[in-house]
Amino acid sequence: MGNIVGEPFKDYVKQQINLRQSLHGKINRTVEDINYLNSRTSWIKLASGTKIEMERLNMLPNLSQTQKEQLTGLGLAKNFTLFNGISKIGTGTDTDGNDQLNFSIKDQDALARAQKNKDYGKVQDIYYNSSFTSTQKTGFLGPEGAYFSGIGEGKYDFGIVPMPGIENVSVRALERGSIRRATIKLKAYNKQQFDIIDILYLRLGYTLLLEWGDSHYINNEDGEIEKLRTTLVEREFFRGDRNGEFVTTYYNLLDVLEKEREKYSGCYDALVGKISNFKWTFNPDGTYSITLDVISLGDVIESLKLNIAPYTSNETTSLSDNQENLIDSKREDNELAKMFFEIKSFGIKEESNHAGEFGKYLESGKYNVFGYEIEDVPVVTSLYQGIGSIITYFNITTTPDNTSLENGITFETVDTKTNTYYDAIKVGRCVTIPPEYKKIYNSLISKTPKGIPKLDMLEYCEYLQLGTENKKYQWYIRFGNLLEAINQLLIHNLKSSNGDVYSELQIDTDSYTNLMYYIPNMVSLDPRICIISNHIQKPDGIVDKIFEGINPFRLNAGNGEFSYGRIMNIYLNMNYVLELLFEVDKDGNIVFMDFLRKVCDGINRSLGSVNRLEPKISPDNNILKIYDQTPLPGKDNLPPEIFPTSSIDSVFELYGYNNQDDTSNFIHNVGLTTEITPEYANMITVGATADGYVVGEEATAFSKWNNGIVDRFKETMAFADNTRLDSSIQEKYDTIKINYLKLLKDYQDPNDVSNWYSYTGLNISETSKEAFSFSIDPLAVEGQERSSSNPSRRAGSIISNPDDENFGLIATKINSENITSNTNIVKEYYKYIQAVAASEEQLASSGQTGFLPFNLQLDMDGLSGMKLYQKIEVNSKFLPTNYPEKLEFITTNVDHELRENKWVTKVNSIATVSNLLSTQQLTKTLDNNQNSYLEQLRNEGKIDDKFAIRVNEYPSKIPPDSITLNPIIIQKESQISKYMKLYGPNSFYKHLPEGFDEKNPDGTYKNFIIRNGTDGTSYAMQFIKYLGGRDSRIKVKDARARKPGQLGNGADISKRLFNALIVLAENALKEDIVLTITAGNDEFHQGKTLKSGAKYPTSNVTPANTTHTRGIAIDVRAEGLSVDEINTRIKLLKKSGFGSILFHDPPHIHANINPNTPTQDLFGGSTELAENARRESIYRAKQQEIKKINKEILELGDTKQFDPDIVERTGGSYNDINPELQAARDYLKALKDSRAEYGSTVRLFKNQL
Repeated sequence: MGNIVGEPFKDYVKQQINLRQSLHGKINRTVEDINYLNSRTSWIKLASGTKIEMERLNMLPNLSQTQKEQLTGLGLAKNFTLFNGISKIGTGTDTDGNDQLNFSIKDQDALARAQKNKDYGKVQDIYYNSSFTSTQKTGFLGPEGAYFSGIGEGKYDFGIVPMPGIENVSVRALERGSIRRATIKLKAYNKQQFDIIDILYLRLGYTLLLEWGDSHYINNEDGEIEKLRTTLVEREFFRGDRNGEFVTTYYNLLDVLEKEREKYSGCYDALVGKISNFKWTFNPDGTYSITLDVISLGDVIESLKLNIAPYTSNETTSLSDNQENLIDSKREDNELAKMFFEIKSFGIKEESNHAGEFGKYLESGKYNVFGYEIEDVPVVTSLYQGIGSIITYFNITTTPDNTSLENGITFETVDTKTNTYYDAIKVGRCVTIPPEYKKIYNSLISKTPKGIPKLDMLEYCEYLQLGTENKKYQWYIRFGNLLEAINQLLIHNLKSSNGDVYSELQIDTDSYTNLMYYIPNMVSLDPRICIISNHIQKPDGIVDKIFEGINPFRLNAGNGEFSYGRIMNIYLNMNYVLELLFEVDKDGNIVFMDFLRKVCDGINRSLGSVNRLEPKISPDNNILKIYDQTPLPGKDNLPPEIFPTSSIDSVFELYGYNNQDDTSNFIHNVGLTTEITPEYANMITVGATADGYVVGEEATAFSKWNNGIVDRFKETMAFADNTRLDSSIQEKYDTIKINYLKLLKDYQDPNDVSNWYSYTGLNISETSKEAFSFSIDPLAVEGQERSSSNPSRRAGSIISNPDDENFGLIATKINSENITSNTNIVKEYYKYIQAVAASEEQLASSGQTGFLPFNLQLDMDGLSGMKLYQKIEVNSKFLPTNYPEKLEFITTNVDHELRENKWVTKVNSIATVSNLLSTQQLTKTLDNNQNSYLEQLRNEGKIDDKFAIRVNEYPSKIPPDSITLNPIIIQKESQISKYMKLYGPNSFYKHLPEGFDEKNPDGTYKNFIIRNGTDGTSYAMQFIKYLGGRDSRIKVKDARARKPGQLGNGADISKRLFNALIVLAENALKEDIVLTITAGNDEFHQGKTLKSGAKYPTSNVTPANTTHTRGIAIDVRAEGLSVDEINTRIKLLKKSGFGSILFHDPPHIHANINPNTPTQDLFGGSTELAENARRESIYRAKQQEIKKINKEILELGDTKQFDPDIVERTGGSYNDINPELQAARDYLKALKDSRAEYGSTVRLFKNQL
């Protein structure tokens, strides 16, 4: 099974819930029903796992030699099992010579006949359904010793006393369910009883079996009420051979315990544990009150120590200067440190011996990457029956990919738009397993699921070396391999009395079923802790493939909707592991679980703090798993081998009677409490805002929980450095976006890779600037052939000295300062992008809060089988209405109380969100936002980009403080209400302020102009007519004689843009530059205000704040143009009066005039507009005449110039240009006349010679 939080209860638990609720809701009850509901009682059994030697029995007085011989070995424990007083277990032997089970004489006879007749069904029935017999309620001295005051001959010295027994039991879950602790209260009525209890049950660290259940139960198979028969105390716990030795081990018991729970339909439970503490009191009446603490073996693991010296010593006696690191200096401290040193030494030795021929070594076909001869690879055994569904769901290839063996571990970059593959950079290599540690590989490969080839499942890289200049950070081990190594080298193995060896702990290291939350562009930010392989999507279609050649981290669902991280394929830095391994407690011990928690904490930090990995031990099977408390989206669709599904619907009825299906509850108490820590208090404050996000906190889960509720005093939240409180979350946090994109695009040229991959914490060393080529032939982009060119990349040269540990690698260096800043940047960006995606998806949330502080507590009739991190389904009719939709409850503790013949189970659960964003949704948001952010940064000059020319004299969108300077130009009045609904003060974007839709006294709108671009008198159509009447280099997409095309098919353009376009057309003609206008105030940029199904907006630039709908912006086609051709058009636009110009992706050029300049448009109807257009045209002609005169004056050698823009400069009327034009005409005439008479050297002063 996998490690995913929120799996359903097992079917037998769900079936029992349904049957109990049906019985409780039953109206016409039978006698059996009534007896079950009213007379059912609970029972408790306690058996000791001790073997007693004669030496200890000699200390008991008054026992005969015969009695002592009967009580040695398992005898005393079997004769002094605590159940309804004292019970005696076992009589005789079975046909195999093993101890006979405790059957009645009648059952023994029936069993013998069934075995003789080979009626195995009957044997099974007798085996499981044999009753307790009267002989069982005896003391260890036989029937007459059930009630005794002494031992042996003095057993009645003080008369008859009660049998010792169990008064009550309390079972508690600790460490969020990883550990179970039972507190057992016993009573002994004299010293002799207490002596026996002391021998068997007051032994610290010794094993006990505690069982409990109900006298009657509802059988899941047929719904009948039955008596609960024999249990493991009778059938398994004391099972021995002819010599009286155990044949049952600890793990055998754990396996059969779960089967027993299922057999008895969840009405039976047990705990195998060790005695952790006890206390006793001697009472005035001569009795003994004894309290016994029994704890599951998970507690043993919690305190397990790892500081075990290696069994063998290394022969190396001295260290060179470059070996002074933990791998070398700690190599004699424990077995794991010794293994790390051997891996390093063997890897260096192998690489030196092969001197670059490792690929040939493998190509021989005789050896695999692990150093095994092919025929020696261990035989694979299958632990999974349904692994085929995993292969199908995740589209796992069944062909081993061994390219990394030849090419090493690389950084690669692909330009997916041009299908260009840049040279791979070999930054590391996989390391061959030293022969003495192949047993770890044996253990891992023995767990290979059927259907996955050995090299693919075990993949091909357990240990690796990076070429870092700081050699102490060079060496890495796969997490799954580390856990297996710890299990084999450091955790003690226990040996049973029959010689079987079994570990105190089993660790789940399967790389396909141990999954974690994944966010797009996930990367390890600190290579000093760990690394992962992944593909990083950058803007402009650039993809980086980081650490290609190590085992893949990302696991994609077949439908592409969800992706997950593979915990066991995280590679941990060996130096980091050793740093944690030698962080000792106050007694100088290395505590295993503390060490493992610190490892998980480091991984969480390095991966951007989106995960909450933690180790947990299941008390039911003692298997340690690494869980991610961050909820996983799409878990219900995962294969059952990873996330089991249930075929039974079962919901706890919490209150009253359900009339719909005639059921009632067996719940005693229900409580829903909130436990608000200071950390949660801050998140809840953020979640109460509309967006659910501020810098440092991501609380969209709380925000969605508050969906539809607004705190009118705190609709949004921002910090002191934010300029506006009413801006959307996209506008609040530009710094986060900018920093992240700068981090991903820290380059001038893809070929110069010094800082290209700096987000990984590694820089390519600049020891030289020689070009190198280490070309690989990766698969082409889907549906495309690979580009024939493979550009060289400039970076440090490959290390060619065979004596250097980094032989054959590109040297890298770890930048500690970068790591610190990168971690902060990416951590905040991950939170931000999830908040944006959640806001776009309306009802979805990110789950980054992890568990929420809502604790659902249920007290019910005793029920077993409910486990840590399983999902509780409840009838939520008594809960607030949005709880079932937004939250699901996950079990954290399952406690049991047994007292006064009643078994009560207490379940604690904690809430988590259920409506989670998919990876596909996050990827879409990431891609859209990256590209739109990049446009903004290019425009603002905050990113140094491959397009050298940027014009940013003013913004490319409408600034918040200029929102009313230029009205929005629309087609029809009905759009105004849509603008206010989508982008007004009560919308998500909040781009338009309150009152933006107010009217003037004359009935026109203050901030809207209703003017259709298709009107013949519109500025858009005037420009189309202007182009049609002359030789022009300007084209407008989709324009016709009576249609404005993309320039004005959404609404008209402004007067100021019309003027700028006239100048652009003249300049384009003069410089012979052809350009196509693909957008102005077009339908696309009007978005949903014009067409409900429109795709615009795709970012924080909307119809409300784009310069397009204000009629002051155009887009120019750039597709297929070179950088030089694009820059030529940018220069032309700038020359023509456009002061904000940027290159967009997909390829086009955006250009707008100043949004901070007030509008010059009139608000009248079409007649006034026509007259205005006529006067405008006359004015433009006069401007052109002045410009022409200025040019002639210069050609005549004079410097005098006249101002064609005098109206714009002075703010006057069109008529104000007339005196300037007349003066220009007079001056030119006087200059020409003077030159004609006196020659070219004359000068004029006030038009005079």
